[in-house]
Amino acid sequence: MPLAAVSTKVGQGMKFLLTGGGDFEHFRKVDQKFQELLNSGDRIQVLPYASGVDEFDEIFERIEDTYGRGKKGLTFGLEKNINKLTQDDLLNARALFIEGGNTFDLITLIRNANTATYLKAFEKESDKIIYADSAGAIILGNSVRTAFFGEDADEDAKRLQDYRGLDLLNSWVVHAHYTVADDDAVMSFVYDEGLPVLAFHEKTGVYISDDSRVEVLTSSPLVIFTAAGKQVVSFNEDVQLSDFY
Repeated sequence: MPLAAVSTKVGQGMKFLLTGGGDFEHFRKVDQKFQELLNSGDRIQVLPYASGVDEFDEIFERIEDTYGRGKKGLTFGLEKNINKLTQDDLLNARALFIEGGNTFDLITLIRNANTATYLKAFEKESDKIIYADSAGAIILGNSVRTAFFGEDADEDAKRLQDYRGLDLLNSWVVHAHYTVADDDAVMSFVYDEGLPVLAFHEKTGVYISDDSRVEVLTSSPLVIFTAAGKQVVSFNEDVQLSDFY
């Protein structure tokens, strides 16, 4: 059974598209939803910092090609040096695309460059969109500890002392590359930390609207973990997050 409902909303008006780390070909319906939300003339800022620098151009070109063909008049931004990324670079964009990679490296870069502050300022703007994959989605949650779970766990080479995420999802935590083998680790985390988890299979993609309703856009389901247990939300189903936490 769900926990008592609360009135707070994820993102306070922000819209999110989140994916679980699989090949982008599995997220065509997520891409379609993204294009539906965009308007001609909107700017998309690409944040590829969880990946290697040598991959930045390829990531940018893929995003520009994927969405530029779908809606005319879009513009795209990429600042390769995260230390030169400004708050205006983000606030002047309608949408952010946060690529996946190593979660712990990404949260470290974002903190050190003050980009965390910029992302929180972006989240307070009305009618904005964040599209985030894998590590990009994980950092939006309350904690990044879930990146330790599973066969595709990230390496924490820097041995972080602080595993807090950006907490843009109203205390929810994201787990990417989820399999059922991770259930015990995820449930232990829920009980130990008192935080609920949105678990994404590699091929899972969802849309979270500005009223905190989550719609599954892929054939691969979303799995929700709370202290009350585990619930699977399948393709074309939707749930209200505030009904759980």
